[in-house]
Amino acid sequence: MHMPAHSKPSFMLAMALLLALIPCAAMAHSPADMALSYDPPVGELSVTITHGVENPAIHFVYLVEIEKDGRIIERKEYQDQPTSGTFTYRYPVSALPGETITVTASCNLAGSITRQLVITGAAGGEPSSAPSLPLWHYHAILVVLGLICFLVAAGMVQLGHTIGGWYTYHKSVAALGGIFTIIAFLIPFYLVFLAGGPSSLLPHALLGILIILLVIGIIILGIARERSEISNPSLRSTHLWAGRLLIVLMILNLFYGLVLMGIL
Repeated sequence: MHMPAHSKPSFMLAMALLLALIPCAAMAHSPADMALSYDPPVGELSVTITHGVENPAIHFVYLVEIEKDGRIIERKEYQDQPTSGTFTYRYPVSALPGETITVTASCNLAGSITRQLVITGAAGGEPSSAPSLPLWHYHAILVVLGLICFLVAAGMVQLGHTIGGWYTYHKSVAALGGIFTIIAFLIPFYLVFLAGGPSSLLPHALLGILIILLVIGIIILGIARERSEISNPSLRSTHLWAGRLLIVLMILNLFYGLVLMGIL
């Protein structure tokens, strides 16, 4: 079926938006809820976490950190979670009335949730909440924005003859995509390499490094082509194929992330 030339930009934009919906829904998956209670006579803190997953051996709460009045008193790492829904961990904690217990539960793939408990003289305490820190949400959003920019930039090359000043737009949109992608990489770099995140994310992060190196290479090729005094078809061809490879790798890494999360 032949698609009219004027409908191609709209079709490509619709496909890009469809791709954008997939990772956002998959990545935004921090623990849904967490409840804290404290038994003063026993000196035991109960942490009940709700984190609905399909495979608790692949997608799980891997870290629970407990602070008392701002000082970390317990840091427990896990290789899976007991159930695919709601479960409870219990920790021996010594706390006096008036002290504040802060607990942060981190998913191995998608952010964290934080809750606080003010200790009183009676069992249970007075719970309060603190904002979650869903760093992977920002990572997902930035990756999607970068991918959309690269798809639009690639579309401009194919349809350039129908768009006035397309090359300037192509450069601007591609540069914006590069910025989004590089910033997106900084988040998993911190979580995996600096913050000691789970090793299951390492291949995903390494593929991200390859994508960043490819982005830098494409930028260099584009600058070299612009500054070349004579037409260089091989330089242009390399630049175009590197851009296509970039889009393929980003989509593959996106779906690899879905596999890590147990969605696929």
